[in-house]
Amino acid sequence: MIRQGLFIHNVVRRPYRSDDFMGDAWGPAQEIRGVRVEPAVQVRGSDRGVNMAYLSYRALLFAPPDAAKWQEKDKVIFNGLEMTVQSVAYMYGATADVHHVEVQLI
Repeated sequence: MIRQGLFIHNVVRRPYRSDDFMGDAWGPAQEIRGVRVEPAVQVRGSDRGVNMAYLSYRALLFAPPDAAKWQEKDKVIFNGLEMTVQSVAYMYGATADVHHVEVQLI
């Protein structure tokens, strides 16, 4: 478990909206405070490296409440670097509410 005092980062999230004949579309930018972003190992593709990071978000403690609704293809901007959500894991505590979210970024 990550200590609460380590959730020191802020990110901007643009939720993925659709993939239609006009192409991909994202919703308006939303600032999310109190997250933890940690770099991960670099994964090598056929001819280029792919940077990865993990984002942890404690849904019960920080606003906005709807920020816990992460999905694949959402865009995340952290320190000027735009990344895409690759996978999302919802973690539950003692109640039916989401306790925290773990997001893998590429």
